[in-house]
Amino acid sequence: MAILCPSLMAQKGGSGASGMQFGFKLGPNFSTWTGEDAKPSDDEKKKMLIGAHAGVFMTIPLTQMLLLQPELLYSMQGARYTYEDGWKETYRTNHLNIPIALRIQWPTGLYAIIGPQVGFSLGGKYKWEYEDEEGDEDLEDLQSVQLSGVVGLGYQMPNGFGIYARYAHTFSKPFDFGDEDIKIHNSLVMISFFYMLKMSKGAGGR
Repeated sequence: MAILCPSLMAQKGGSGASGMQFGFKLGPNFSTWTGEDAKPSDDEKKKMLIGAHAGVFMTIPLTQMLLLQPELLYSMQGARYTYEDGWKETYRTNHLNIPIALRIQWPTGLYAIIGPQVGFSLGGKYKWEYEDEEGDEDLEDLQSVQLSGVVGLGYQMPNGFGIYARYAHTFSKPFDFGDEDIKIHNSLVMISFFYMLKMSKGAGGR
């Protein structure tokens, strides 16, 4: 999720910008559904579903300020609904997401990302709860591939650790009901804690 300190790259005459770097990340997800058919009725409330994500990423320098940042992430997403009579529903889906973002890096350690993301469904569960009873079942008709857009802001410290926040919105629908037009989209906020592996000086690292 990070790149060499720009001041160090300047000291090396730009040689540091020629190397790729790799890192690991994990953190919580806060997801829900948006769209006309995801709106709660008068007797229900829609709540954020808390999940998690984890994965690996790399940065590919294009210039000293611009980088390409592909990632491979496991992500838990979905939505929750609660009803006035106490009935609760949770829709939890699992995804393998591959964002490929353009990263703009500033000398202060701050950076911004924007780009597309393709996600692959790994299945999901529907769970209901009412009073002292509960049950679950596999979610069916999940869309196998979803396309999204991502934007985010982050900060990396000189030691390689960092944090960033990202918002992702799917353009595709989470379910495939054939000809039935269901207006539901995934909306996701991710808080990531990451560590960028230190590269050897010969590879352009710190």
